[in-house]
Amino acid sequence: MSLSWLLWSVISILIPFLVYKRYSDQLSKFEGPFWARYSSRWLERVSKEGNPEAVFDALHNSLGTKVIRIAPNELHISDVELYKTIYGQRSPFMKSSKFYDAFLAFGTTFGEMDPHKNRERRNLLNPFFSKAGTLKLEPVILHRLSLVLEKMERLAAEGPINVQDALRCYTADIVSQISFGKSLELTNENPSSFKSSYFAGFDAALKAPTKLFFSPLLRFAYSVLPFGVLTYIDYSLSKYSEIIKFSGLCFLEYKEGKHKADHPILFDNLSSIPESERMTEAMSILIAGSETTAFTLAQTIFLILSSPRVKERLVQQLDAGVPESSHMPSIQDLEKLDYLMACVKEGLRHAVSVPGRLPRVVPNGVELVVEGKRIPPGTIVGMSAYTMHRSEEIWGPDALEFVPERWLKEDSKSLEHYLVAFSKGARQCTGINLAYAEIVAALAHTFRKFELTLKTQTVLTIDRFVQMIMGEGICVDLERRKN
Repeated sequence: MSLSWLLWSVISILIPFLVYKRYSDQLSKFEGPFWARYSSRWLERVSKEGNPEAVFDALHNSLGTKVIRIAPNELHISDVELYKTIYGQRSPFMKSSKFYDAFLAFGTTFGEMDPHKNRERRNLLNPFFSKAGTLKLEPVILHRLSLVLEKMERLAAEGPINVQDALRCYTADIVSQISFGKSLELTNENPSSFKSSYFAGFDAALKAPTKLFFSPLLRFAYSVLPFGVLTYIDYSLSKYSEIIKFSGLCFLEYKEGKHKADHPILFDNLSSIPESERMTEAMSILIAGSETTAFTLAQTIFLILSSPRVKERLVQQLDAGVPESSHMPSIQDLEKLDYLMACVKEGLRHAVSVPGRLPRVVPNGVELVVEGKRIPPGTIVGMSAYTMHRSEEIWGPDALEFVPERWLKEDSKSLEHYLVAFSKGARQCTGINLAYAEIVAALAHTFRKFELTLKTQTVLTIDRFVQMIMGEGICVDLERRKN
């Protein structure tokens, strides 16, 4: 067989394929990067670079379209009015198993594809995470917050405090205690800082889902190879396995009844499901419940401190509403402080912890049309909080600015329809009420009790599905206020 014959054979197959993908396949009418119509390598590259939504946003703008093709069978949509259609309460759009299976969270509230099974699981969790259920957890939230603030005050005498590290300890200690009856005690792990070995491994592990999504071979290796071998294949994958195993150990200790608690325990609500699914749910809840809220909190503090006007108004309201900093009101009472809640909502808009697309599959029998173009059934489509929260169509010309006052206007209630930090509909984050309580309590107590001065001028983030703060984190000088 001659080289020229082989080359001609390849060309004769390749050219018709390229022409078909360019002009004749079902998604050829949708614009996007040239290589995205042929393979997922373009999407893999921009995902691993760490800010894919900014790339998609730039493409929407440069191509002048609200729908772009980002992979052979995937479209990214920026039409804000379609969010409810795709993610609403009665939406028939199912999660894309290709995307969510990469998290290895099979059968969990997060990873379950089947809407009926997901509804059954959520029905078990909803009483615990309801508004009334969250109120029962308030003593845990406030106790854990007090431990973090006391340590921050003590360490402040030695230099700036990394509030990102401190808040990660705060949220992880809460979610572990309410889930298993025993806290991880990360706040007290290191006496001279808020650094934690748990989060050192966690940061490395967050790279694993992206790698698993784009590498079927790596997914196969994970399913068949022993844990020890994985360490040599891929470091992030080994750390992801460690997080799963650690979560399983926490669950086993709970199962053996080693920890007694004077507050509700999440896993008491899950006794009816198989043990393997409870262990996976433990991993999912630990990851989702610790990192996401901490990111939003730390970034919101940064944004408040970056705006002297906002900080002054917030502190004035806290001083008026809380005369004695040593006797803080309940979280319910704090939620009545309108400017505090405006800062919370504006923080959720700017500092969304899961900014990226949430892929769904267009079902049969559903007409999904964008700019007059019909999207065929079986196509994977996705929208993002990044798109929704930065749209001038919704938020006006100051969409990129941190302006809590937008939530105090007469028509502000309508804006909540577009606040999708926790997604919307039947697959909305189950922990939304807990996250709100943690954020409200932390912001109110921190700014009422302490004078904070920002030391970090620029915050670098990277999107690993969950956003992470890079570099030195967010550092502040802190001292106790006199009143």
